[in-house]
Amino acid sequence: MSKAERIELRARDLLPGLKADAAILTAAPWPTVPGSLPTCGQYWVDELTAFLGPIAEPLGPYIWKAGDGVRFDVDTVGAKVEFHPDGITPASFVTDFGEPGLVEHVLERYLLLEPNWYLAWYSVVDLPK
Repeated sequence: MSKAERIELRARDLLPGLKADAAILTAAPWPTVPGSLPTCGQYWVDELTAFLGPIAEPLGPYIWKAGDGVRFDVDTVGAKVEFHPDGITPASFVTDFGEPGLVEHVLERYLLLEPNWYLAWYSVVDLPK
Protein backbone atom coordinates (compact mmCIF):
# COMPACT_ATOMS: atom_id res chain seq x y z
CA MET A 1 0.00 0.00 0.00
CA SER A 2 1.38 3.42 -0.93
CA LYS A 3 1.81 6.30 1.51
CA ALA A 4 -1.00 8.20 -0.26
CA GLU A 5 -3.33 5.20 0.17
CA ARG A 6 -2.42 4.94 3.87
CA ILE A 7 -3.14 8.66 4.32
CA GLU A 8 -6.48 8.30 2.54
CA LEU A 9 -7.51 5.38 4.77
CA ARG A 10 -6.46 7.35 7.85
CA ALA A 11 -8.38 10.41 6.66
CA ARG A 12 -11.53 8.35 6.09
CA ASP A 13 -11.19 6.78 9.56
CA LEU A 14 -10.76 10.21 11.19
CA LEU A 15 -13.53 11.92 9.24
CA PRO A 16 -16.39 11.44 11.75
CA GLY A 17 -14.31 13.01 14.54
CA LEU A 18 -13.01 15.78 12.28
CA LYS A 19 -16.58 16.61 11.29
CA ALA A 20 -17.44 17.08 14.97
CA ASP A 21 -14.39 19.30 15.54
CA ALA A 22 -15.12 21.32 12.37
CA ALA A 23 -18.68 21.89 13.56
CA ILE A 24 -17.30 23.43 16.77
CA LEU A 25 -14.67 25.53 14.98
CA THR A 26 -17.05 26.89 12.34
CA ALA A 27 -20.02 27.54 14.66
CA ALA A 28 -18.25 30.34 16.54
CA PRO A 29 -15.49 32.84 15.86
CA TRP A 30 -12.08 31.21 15.28
CA PRO A 31 -10.38 30.50 18.63
CA THR A 32 -8.15 33.21 20.07
CA VAL A 33 -7.17 31.36 23.26
CA PRO A 34 -5.89 27.82 23.86
CA GLY A 35 -8.52 25.13 24.08
CA SER A 36 -9.42 21.55 23.33
CA LEU A 37 -11.44 19.68 20.73
CA PRO A 38 -12.99 16.22 21.12
CA THR A 39 -10.94 14.54 18.36
CA CYS A 40 -7.92 16.79 17.90
CA GLY A 41 -7.26 17.39 21.58
CA GLN A 42 -5.55 20.41 23.11
CA TYR A 43 -4.20 23.24 21.01
CA TRP A 44 -2.62 26.66 21.32
CA VAL A 45 -3.34 29.58 19.00
CA ASP A 46 -0.82 31.24 16.71
CA GLU A 47 -2.16 34.79 16.44
CA LEU A 48 -0.12 35.69 13.36
CA THR A 49 -1.10 32.78 11.12
CA ALA A 50 -4.42 31.82 12.75
CA PHE A 51 -3.48 28.18 12.95
CA LEU A 52 -3.97 25.98 15.97
CA GLY A 53 -1.19 23.72 17.20
CA PRO A 54 0.55 21.63 18.23
CA ILE A 55 -1.95 18.91 17.64
CA ALA A 56 -0.98 15.48 18.89
CA GLU A 57 -2.01 12.17 17.42
CA PRO A 58 -4.16 11.26 15.59
CA LEU A 59 -3.38 14.23 13.33
CA GLY A 60 -0.49 16.15 11.93
CA PRO A 61 0.86 19.33 13.46
CA TYR A 62 -1.78 22.00 12.77
CA ILE A 63 -5.36 23.01 12.16
CA TRP A 64 -5.78 25.91 9.72
CA LYS A 65 -8.60 28.38 9.13
CA ALA A 66 -9.74 28.13 5.50
CA GLY A 67 -12.24 30.89 4.72
CA ASP A 68 -15.48 29.68 6.32
CA GLY A 69 -14.03 26.18 6.64
CA VAL A 70 -11.06 24.42 8.17
CA ARG A 71 -8.00 22.38 7.16
CA PHE A 72 -6.69 19.56 9.36
CA ASP A 73 -3.11 18.40 8.79
CA VAL A 74 -2.97 14.64 8.42
CA ASP A 75 0.46 13.02 8.68
CA THR A 76 2.41 16.19 7.71
CA VAL A 77 1.68 19.73 6.60
CA GLY A 78 1.61 18.34 3.05
CA ALA A 79 -1.61 16.35 3.45
CA LYS A 80 -4.80 17.94 4.74
CA VAL A 81 -8.41 16.95 5.33
CA GLU A 82 -10.38 20.04 4.38
CA PHE A 83 -13.94 21.16 5.08
CA HIS A 84 -15.33 23.82 2.73
CA PRO A 85 -18.98 24.53 3.65
CA ASP A 86 -19.31 27.08 0.86
CA GLY A 87 -18.74 24.46 -1.83
CA ILE A 88 -15.35 25.66 -3.04
CA THR A 89 -12.65 23.08 -3.66
CA PRO A 90 -9.13 23.01 -2.22
CA ALA A 91 -6.71 25.53 -3.71
CA SER A 92 -3.14 26.72 -3.22
CA PHE A 93 -2.68 29.24 -0.41
CA VAL A 94 0.03 31.36 1.23
CA THR A 95 0.83 31.53 4.93
CA ASP A 96 2.77 34.37 6.56
CA PHE A 97 4.97 32.92 9.28
CA GLY A 98 6.32 36.34 10.28
CA GLU A 99 10.10 36.32 10.68
CA PRO A 100 10.69 33.14 8.65
CA GLY A 101 8.59 34.70 5.87
CA LEU A 102 5.91 33.60 3.46
CA VAL A 103 5.26 29.97 2.59
CA GLU A 104 3.16 28.88 -0.36
CA HIS A 105 1.21 25.64 -0.11
CA VAL A 106 0.90 24.55 -3.74
CA LEU A 107 -2.02 22.23 -4.39
CA GLU A 108 -0.86 19.04 -6.09
CA ARG A 109 -4.12 17.08 -6.09
CA TYR A 110 -7.23 16.37 -4.07
CA LEU A 111 -10.03 13.87 -3.79
CA LEU A 112 -13.58 14.18 -2.54
CA LEU A 113 -14.22 12.25 0.69
CA GLU A 114 -17.82 13.43 1.16
CA PRO A 115 -19.73 16.50 0.03
CA ASN A 116 -17.70 19.56 1.14
CA TRP A 117 -14.93 17.32 2.57
CA TYR A 118 -11.65 16.73 0.73
CA LEU A 119 -8.27 15.13 1.16
CA ALA A 120 -5.70 17.44 -0.43
CA TRP A 121 -1.95 17.12 -1.01
CA TYR A 122 0.31 20.18 -1.13
CA SER A 123 3.95 20.88 -1.75
CA VAL A 124 5.42 23.61 0.45
CA VAL A 125 7.56 26.35 -1.09
CA ASP A 126 9.39 29.13 0.79
CA LEU A 127 8.79 32.42 -0.98
CA PRO A 128 11.52 35.05 -1.28
CA LYS A 129 11.36 37.85 1.27
